[in-house]
Amino acid sequence: MTEDELKAAIEALPSMEPVEPAHTWAFWAWDLRQNILNHNPAEFLTWPSIVGTMFVGNAPYTDFELDTLISIFPTNVRDDFLEAIKEPNFGKPVLCENTRVTTSGNLIHQAYHLY
Repeated sequence: MTEDELKAAIEALPSMEPVEPAHTWAFWAWDLRQNILNHNPAEFLTWPSIVGTMFVGNAPYTDFELDTLISIFPTNVRDDFLEAIKEPNFGKPVLCENTRVTTSGNLIHQAYHLY
């Protein structure tokens, strides 16, 4: 689906009015539509409706989770693990600062849950 096709599909949906209070599911649905129609879909991971409902961001506990994950792997497979949690740039995710790998708090958190 192209960006134009996505926008046309959203425009074909029944209209929605802005919703209050903010931070409800109805608000996030409205906000997502606005972002699709008015912003670059290639940067969707930066949109408030996505970040606010689906990501842990750079929460302090992700440092602990990354340290824990690194410590459980033997040295001979640690580099493979770090390679596996490299975050692709698709969607323009917010990346962690000061980590040994280019990744996001969300990907660290997901890997920690799998552990």
